[in-house]
Amino acid sequence: MKRIAVNARFLCERVTGVQRYAIEVCQALIPRLAGQGIEVVLLAPKGKLLPLGGGAQVVQADRALHVYAWEQLVLPRMVRATGADLLWSPCNLGPLAVARQVVTIHDASIFAHPEWFDWRVALLYRLLLPRLARRARRVLTDSHASAHDLIRHGVVPPEKLRVVYSGVGFAPGRLPGVLARPLPEPYFLTVSSLEPRKNLRRLLAAWTRIHALGALPEHRLVIVGAPARVFSGGALGDSLSPKVITVGYVPDEELQRYYYWADAFLYPSLYEGFGLPPLEAMVFAKPTLVSDTPSLREVCGDAALYCNPLSVEDIVAKVLRLATDKALRARLSSMAPARAANFTWDRAAEAVAQILGEVLDAVTPAGPPR
Repeated sequence: MKRIAVNARFLCERVTGVQRYAIEVCQALIPRLAGQGIEVVLLAPKGKLLPLGGGAQVVQADRALHVYAWEQLVLPRMVRATGADLLWSPCNLGPLAVARQVVTIHDASIFAHPEWFDWRVALLYRLLLPRLARRARRVLTDSHASAHDLIRHGVVPPEKLRVVYSGVGFAPGRLPGVLARPLPEPYFLTVSSLEPRKNLRRLLAAWTRIHALGALPEHRLVIVGAPARVFSGGALGDSLSPKVITVGYVPDEELQRYYYWADAFLYPSLYEGFGLPPLEAMVFAKPTLVSDTPSLREVCGDAALYCNPLSVEDIVAKVLRLATDKALRARLSSMAPARAANFTWDRAAEAVAQILGEVLDAVTPAGPPR
């Protein structure tokens, strides 16, 4: 039986967009590949791991190391020990010592804006990613906009690059019972890790200006998301208006409750490889405001209202339009679920399985990855 190993570093990390991608695709991918006679084994660092369904076989390292050291030094030995024919690294980085590898690089933000990141992380990624992309058999990314950026910055050879869209796992029909309101006041919602590229400072400035104008006096701005340790600089100011509520990280069931009761969703991000939260909001038919950037245009299509993320004035104008234009709200709400339905984890897993299968057929059948 052919065997694919997965770089499961994500199982010991907090779940943000990259980890969610890996978890959701793996859960759909493992039974799909099993049906094709391909075994999947997840190789993980030593430590407490996130639970993963789908009949996953997980092998952990026998000693603890920093995840980056584990990935480069220990993971190649684990790949050889399991006799895997191919390695898939779904979370940007992978071991340079493994050439029979497919790696998913989600975006080019660390090349486009290294100032957003902790300098040590930026240096590591900028050194490793181009070398990894040259050695890997294929590189996957989340959108055509992201592919364009990876090529433009010289990270990935164009002939190796393939686009695989992410998916949305939320579905109102699967919600357990009636969801209680998370807070009594009406609110607009944003969901993101607290990092510079999410543009929360301008969103907060816009929200302050909206209330200074006397608009939306009853509404709160709710921010769901945890700080991201690999990024430099604070995302929020030292003091927040009482009209702003920060929730921090919440599990999926709680997150869906915030989506369900929101009056609208705001996402003026400066840079995205894909942009999953707007699609999650669209599952719940929420009128959605996003940045006018290539990847968000590609993903959200006509089902969102767009703003200039560099202009506080434009964010203010578009939030007020989203709040007051009933015809616009109705149109966006009606289009949103169908738009989100275009992106599923089953489709993502099918595309990943096809690419892994093609590479698996092309590599030398005898012996583990080199």
